[in-house]
Amino acid sequence: MRPSGIDVVGSVPWGTHFCQFYDTGDDLVETLVPYFREGLMGNEYCLWIACAPLQVEQARAALQSAVPDLERRIARGQLEILDCREWYTPGGRFDIDTVLRGWWDRIVAALDRGFQGLRVSGNTFWLESADWADCVHYEEALNEVIGAHPVLGMCSYSLSKCGAAEIFDVVANHEFTLIKRSGRWQRIESAHYQKMEQALRESEARVAAAQEELRAANDQLHQARQALRRSEERLLAADRRKDEFLAMLAHELRNPLAAICSAVQLMQARRPSDPVLQRAQNVMARQAQHTARILDDLLDISHITEGKIVLKKETLTLAPVLESALESARPILEDRGHQVFVAIPRETLVLDADPVRLAQAVSNLLNNAAKYTPPGGEIHFSAQRYGSEVAIRVRDNGVGIAPKVLPSIFDLFVQGEQTPDRRHGGLGIGLTMVQRLVAMHGGRVEARSEGLGRGSEFVVWLPLAEVETEHHARRSEPRPPLTPRRILIADDNADAAEMLAALLEEEGHWVFTAEDGPSAIGRALSEKPDVILLDIGMPGMDGYTVAHRLRLEPALEGTMLVAVTGYGQDEDRERAFAAGFEHHLVKPVDLDALRRVIAASPTPAWSALSDPAWKDLPVCGEPNLPWC
Repeated sequence: MRPSGIDVVGSVPWGTHFCQFYDTGDDLVETLVPYFREGLMGNEYCLWIACAPLQVEQARAALQSAVPDLERRIARGQLEILDCREWYTPGGRFDIDTVLRGWWDRIVAALDRGFQGLRVSGNTFWLESADWADCVHYEEALNEVIGAHPVLGMCSYSLSKCGAAEIFDVVANHEFTLIKRSGRWQRIESAHYQKMEQALRESEARVAAAQEELRAANDQLHQARQALRRSEERLLAADRRKDEFLAMLAHELRNPLAAICSAVQLMQARRPSDPVLQRAQNVMARQAQHTARILDDLLDISHITEGKIVLKKETLTLAPVLESALESARPILEDRGHQVFVAIPRETLVLDADPVRLAQAVSNLLNNAAKYTPPGGEIHFSAQRYGSEVAIRVRDNGVGIAPKVLPSIFDLFVQGEQTPDRRHGGLGIGLTMVQRLVAMHGGRVEARSEGLGRGSEFVVWLPLAEVETEHHARRSEPRPPLTPRRILIADDNADAAEMLAALLEEEGHWVFTAEDGPSAIGRALSEKPDVILLDIGMPGMDGYTVAHRLRLEPALEGTMLVAVTGYGQDEDRERAFAAGFEHHLVKPVDLDALRRVIAASPTPAWSALSDPAWKDLPVCGEPNLPWC
């Protein structure tokens, strides 16, 4: 609110536009002098447009008596007193746009120079009747200018020049009017503005009510958000505990699985002549690797729901993948006594695919067929080429799929009707996994069924690889001559350490073992190995601590540290690298990956001893050798 300086007016807000009717110059002095004095004292920019009967010099003299430092304020540019002709009719005629631009320029100048706002007054004594219509439009436009900015405006009209119609126009275009009666100024409210004010008050009341409703709604929303946040925190805590459990479960399962894989690889390295034994070893190797890949999924279920599974594609022939899938499903097929009819084409079908993931998808379809077909049923498993695609079919004569379920059969957690004993089991994620894995291979999967009790068929369509017509299957090339390394294996799982050591010795390396952190440090300092394969989850002193301690030893500066662990999440890898490991391998270790890591380690200074004839001789690093 800004003090007007006029008792009958009091304080008014910015944007107020009012007027007065006067008879004499003294009437103007009574109102305009206190009006501008308050503006000057309130650090406002003041503009007084003077006209008869109170000309510029008279206005200045009248204001001087009320504001002793008036000249100083004029000098600093806080006050202008202009002749009405200079302001309203500079070109000899009244132009609305020119005058409005003048007001706007003064508003901008006032704010730019740091004043609180603009206080103005204009006398219309100069106005002729021919200009009255323009003046009315001008007042209407001025209302918009003043109402939207920090401006106070007071217009002065001479009663001697206004008839009833003019007085009506003036009152209608101002918020209120001052008129002198019996020697006292009175304030007359405009009916138009009174209605507007009443409407504004009613609108404010409605806004206040709406604000109250909004406040209550916000309170409810705040409470709901707090409840949601608490639920989210509980879910995050449960999810964190789940992740911790799965990580520990995977770690505990990987340790025995690592021993099994190493044992199988050791047997394969001995190349048994019995074909049955060879097949058994191949089955064990594939299924152990398959189990290891499933463990990877356990660590992050979002791999399934968010499409984060990373395929390890290679160019391969389809037949071995289908054989692997059938082999995985063989136990349930045999257990339920199904007849399985297999039709795989003789021609070589080549794909760019991840063999484990593709076998997993097809195996899921075979498992589904076995579960949802009554014992002794028939299952047809086939593959056939269609142009640049291959169709893999799994068809059964089982319980079928209801028409209402068929459109959503690939959605997560969707299952067909279950009997009370839930003998079919499952969580409803198998077909979702199939669809997403197939899609990641650039293919599609279709579900078909004529209804309940009429069996079902699933067809996987996959693009064939763009290769030459005559495909040469990959042959294992002989590995380049290997420079033996001195390798220390530190693992509290004795079976895993023993099998991996035997496998590496079979490859021609010198291998030492340790069962815990302190003995690993002692053995490393005494043997000075080229490579240390270090388990993370050892009791007492974990692998991170051991790695940190080993990196402080100058004698082991050239030794490669490799984390061989059951912990395989991204944060586990980052922590391993931060502790000083150069490589991070997840159990069960892929033998080819381990070979590449070992081959990348610095060539030992005693590499000349790699000749097999020197295998049983002591090497540099063992005690009592004068040349070490």
